[in-house]
Amino acid sequence: MIKLWLFVLLSLPVFSQTRQDALKLAHTATQQLTNSPHEAAATAEKAYTTLQSLNAPAPEDLAACAGLTARALRLAKKTDQARSWFRIAIQLTNSPSLRAELADLLMREGELAAARQALASPPHTPHAQWRQTSAKLFLTCGLPKKAAAEIELALTALEKDDFSNHAALHVDAAGIALRQNQSPTIHLEKAEFFLKKTATPDPEILSAYISVAAQNPALQPAEALTLLQGIPLSDLPEDARLTFSVTLAEAAARAQMPELVTQYLKNIHLPDDHPLLARSLALQGDPRSSEVALRWLEKSDLTDPEILLGLQRTVDPISPLIGGSLDTLAKTALISQNFALRKKLQGRIQAPKSQTILYLIYEKEFTQHYAALLFTSEIKWIPLGPTDQIHQRIASTIETAERTLAEAPLGATLPVRLTQLWKSIWQPLSPHLDFTKPLYIAPAGMLHNIPWAILRDRDGRYLCQHFAQVRILSLTGEFPNISPGTQPLFCGTSMPPRTMPDLPPLPGVISELASLTQNPLLNPTKDQLMRAMKKRPKMIHLAGHGFVNDHGDFHAGLALKDDILYARDIVKLDLSSTQLVTLSACRGGIGQNEVGGNWSSLRRSFIAAGVPAVMAAQWRVRDDELPIFMKQFYQNLTQSSPSDSLWSLQKQWLEDPSKGSENVRVASAGAWVLEERE
Repeated sequence: MIKLWLFVLLSLPVFSQTRQDALKLAHTATQQLTNSPHEAAATAEKAYTTLQSLNAPAPEDLAACAGLTARALRLAKKTDQARSWFRIAIQLTNSPSLRAELADLLMREGELAAARQALASPPHTPHAQWRQTSAKLFLTCGLPKKAAAEIELALTALEKDDFSNHAALHVDAAGIALRQNQSPTIHLEKAEFFLKKTATPDPEILSAYISVAAQNPALQPAEALTLLQGIPLSDLPEDARLTFSVTLAEAAARAQMPELVTQYLKNIHLPDDHPLLARSLALQGDPRSSEVALRWLEKSDLTDPEILLGLQRTVDPISPLIGGSLDTLAKTALISQNFALRKKLQGRIQAPKSQTILYLIYEKEFTQHYAALLFTSEIKWIPLGPTDQIHQRIASTIETAERTLAEAPLGATLPVRLTQLWKSIWQPLSPHLDFTKPLYIAPAGMLHNIPWAILRDRDGRYLCQHFAQVRILSLTGEFPNISPGTQPLFCGTSMPPRTMPDLPPLPGVISELASLTQNPLLNPTKDQLMRAMKKRPKMIHLAGHGFVNDHGDFHAGLALKDDILYARDIVKLDLSSTQLVTLSACRGGIGQNEVGGNWSSLRRSFIAAGVPAVMAAQWRVRDDELPIFMKQFYQNLTQSSPSDSLWSLQKQWLEDPSKGSENVRVASAGAWVLEERE
């Protein structure tokens, strides 16, 4: 990139001796860049000052010298000054390359919100470097699907003979595949192909390739370590050397070679808020890793709702504290979730008349586990077991509920599945809970998919029969308190959408809307619905076909007459004046489990858009039951909060024999979850 800027400078006519002097200084700075970055920065800044002495210096000239100064300062580890010079250069040309470089610098400093701002407004034409940096940001924020899409766009922007960058992007794509528990093989093969076509492979790209290849689950820990040891650390730039050293240390830890862990980490010198330092300290069993992680997390606090859908803990402050002081662990857990829990959850925990369960994901022996922090009159830490086992029970429960309502039972009944799930995530907590007090639950990961109301104990009683008041807390962020909007919006799609002709019509939608309002918005186009939601309705009711698929950023949508309303469409809206959204549709609460234990779904997208309470179904629901169910819900709503209205309705439905067999009643009532931000 530096050579490109110099080419621009040297290809312009020389209008004065002063400009020619500046170009010579810029050329000298380029030669000094690798071995003497401090001198290069001073020389480049002198070139910039020389150009400024001209009557009308070309902005391109000034931007080139400012960018060169910024790069030199970055190599010299003077990041604050580098940041200032990047911004000077960007003001002069708004170059996508410069914005990408600034964003990369900010990401490495843990300032994700500032990095996001630096990448605002994508370039009009394909730009590989900008897209690659955007992909890194999405990956850091726990949005691997969006990162993969950016990598694909970056690949299309490259020249066919740019073998080195093709290799680099395929290595990135392989790493993203691993983050999604997918095979990296195809991208690794392509990366290897382009590396072989490169005359002198970049050591940094080669090391990244080896790092990803070593994470292949098919490799034994000792094999992965041997593969990583084939890269000489001395060949790598300093930043890459630090990252690779931590990768080597992790591989050595997995291979149970503690002496190598110490060897690889002994020369790590990083700022005291750097996520790599947190990882390296954790590998050494040093509890200070938690302090470092927290400092990084506090700097990484974001407000962008789209990022809030997937922001993950890139560093784990919880695991090093397991077994230590409960007070410290609890405080750390709350701060580590600071971007989501905020003051309201802390207030709930401090309330003497309530009890709160904060579910967490932590690492034990390189395997993810669930645990619960229970806040009552005292704090308790309750391990629950490996995430994979619990995820399997959740998936089996949902599948059984779907089969029950489709009248296609197979294997264990739904009550049996719910008792198995109760044993995994609730039985260890039950002895410490007071059934007479309100209960607040803050889920994590796939626990967002738990049908809480119908968890069933060994005696056949359901959770909604044990507790009079349970609220599921949203972990998506804090929004200002805004007065409710005006008229409610009741909307539904009863006809099969043109985009999905195989879906059946939903005559129950017409009956449902007729029982709720005299002025429904029936079978709207996507444009009509988006315009209606922008009018600040105080409440939104959406009825129709909800679904989850493998396309789109968040895998969830609502079928309309002419198109699909995706989660990614919703998060771009400001719905902070809307007090409640009801998704009267199948699978409105289902989404994808993001890296780091976050959850994105159609339900979560409305929370991210500012709605404080969203009700949605976790599986398919019956069209013929919804008119009765929803009418009763809104009747309850005139006398109590949304959460209490649903919870009492679920108990009432469950205990009413006229609603069918126990299996059917449980599946119908238990499908619904209402998530609240407060």
